[in-house]
Amino acid sequence: MKAQWRNLDRDDQLTFRAAFAFLKGRLDERPTVEWALHLKPGQIIERMALCELLDGPGNEPLREPWANAWRMIREGWNGEVPDNQYSTASYDFQRSLQDGDRSGDIISLITTHVAPKLKVEPISDWKMRLAKTPRRPTTYQHLIHTSLTSGDHIDLSVLKLSEISEPAFLGALANSLDAAVNCGLDIARRSGWQDSPQMWRLGELRRVYYVGLSLRERHENDPDSHNIGIAPSVKFLHAVVSRMAELRPESAVPFLRRWLTHSSPIHIRLWAALARISMVDGGFSRRCGKKPVGHEPQAVLGSKFVSRDR
Repeated sequence: MKAQWRNLDRDDQLTFRAAFAFLKGRLDERPTVEWALHLKPGQIIERMALCELLDGPGNEPLREPWANAWRMIREGWNGEVPDNQYSTASYDFQRSLQDGDRSGDIISLITTHVAPKLKVEPISDWKMRLAKTPRRPTTYQHLIHTSLTSGDHIDLSVLKLSEISEPAFLGALANSLDAAVNCGLDIARRSGWQDSPQMWRLGELRRVYYVGLSLRERHENDPDSHNIGIAPSVKFLHAVVSRMAELRPESAVPFLRRWLTHSSPIHIRLWAALARISMVDGGFSRRCGKKPVGHEPQAVLGSKFVSRDR
C-alpha cells in the first residue's frame, strides 16, 4: 500500500496527522502491532499513517523481528479476502464464460478468487499461554499469527467446466492456477512451513481433487468443502488439467512432468492423482520413455501420502 495522504481532504488529513503523531516511535511495541492487526479494510487513513511511518522520508529503520512483522502485516493487507464477497463467484464466472469470454481478464479473476494469500492475525490468548510467548520477542511469530486464506471453492456444477473445450484457454487457465499454487507455497514457506506433509499451515488439504461435482455433493462428501487457503486453487487446478486430458491427453503431460520435478507434497500428490488416469498415463509414458506410471506414485510417495488422495 503506497501512502497517498496528501490527496486526502482536510478532515481526513487531520485524522492522518493525529494517527501519525500517535504512532511515531511506537512501531517496535507489541500494543501497536496488535492495534494494527485489528484495523478493518475500511480504516484506510490509519493504514496510510503506518505506511508513511514505515516508508516515508526520515523513517527510522526497525530492528528484527519488528521489521519482518510489519512487512508481513502489509502483505496481509494487500491480499485481504473480504467476508462473503465470493458467495456468488462461480455464477459470475459462469455467466462470463457462457457469453464467450476467454480473455486474460476472466483467467485473472478466476485465479485471484482461488489463489492462496497471506492472512495475518493476532496471536490467540490460548496460544500465547501455551507457547509461553516471551516479553521480548525474538521472532515475528512471537508477535503475529500467519496462515493462508483464499476465496471459496469453485462450484464445478455451476461453472460447467465440462462444456469448455478450447485447449488454448484451458492451458492458459491451468498455467495461471499452477503459478498461484506455487505462490501460495512460497508464502507458506516464508511463514515457517518446510514442505512437510502437515497441511495445517496451508489451510488443510485432504484431497487434491473434487469429491462430487455439485455444491451439495461436496458439502456431504468432500473433506475439503470448508477448507480455504491452498485447497481451492489445488483442486481447481486438478480439475482443469483433467479436463485438458479428456480433450487431448498429451496436453496434460507437461504438467505431470513439471509436478514430478517439484519437491513439495502438494505437487507430487497432484502428479499421483492425475497419473492414475489411463488417458494421461500412456502419453506421459511414451514421452518420458518409461513404463506406465500407474503404480509409481506409491513408490515415490509411500503409502501414507498416496492414501490421502484415494
